[in-house]
Amino acid sequence: MVLDRLDALEKYEGIGENFPAAVAFVRNTDLKALKPGTYEIDGRKVYVMVQENHLTVHPMVFEAHAKYADIQVVLEGDEKMGWGYEGKLDPLDEAKDFRTCSEVRYETVVVHPGQFAIFLPGEMHAPGYAVEGEGDCRKLVIKVLYGEGQCPEKKKEC
Repeated sequence: MVLDRLDALEKYEGIGENFPAAVAFVRNTDLKALKPGTYEIDGRKVYVMVQENHLTVHPMVFEAHAKYADIQVVLEGDEKMGWGYEGKLDPLDEAKDFRTCSEVRYETVVVHPGQFAIFLPGEMHAPGYAVEGEGDCRKLVIKVLYGEGQCPEKKKEC
């Protein structure tokens, strides 16, 4: 997991072969002008989902992906996210590149406007929570094709 300021995103271009397209999109786009929806940046190798979410406090549900990294960019509001450092990966829905996780040990971070978090394939994460009470958040989730089902650290199936 990476947590940093949006103006430092270029430092992370080398994480994977498709990251430069994501960085170029952020650098060359008026992010606040984007309407909610899904937009292709480089076909299905890199695409972005613009979301406006109402956040609440409730038990965290963790997810992980096998092929895509997530770059979660908060534009408005504060969003609490969980990062799981230990747990069980449940079966993968290959069509959605999505799996839930259970028995997760985790830490939480608050991502403020102008910050981003990167979660690589296999990293358990729980986005979409209010810091306290309720709140609204406008954000981008940039999906970056990272590998064909390979976990970055151990080069094995996630």
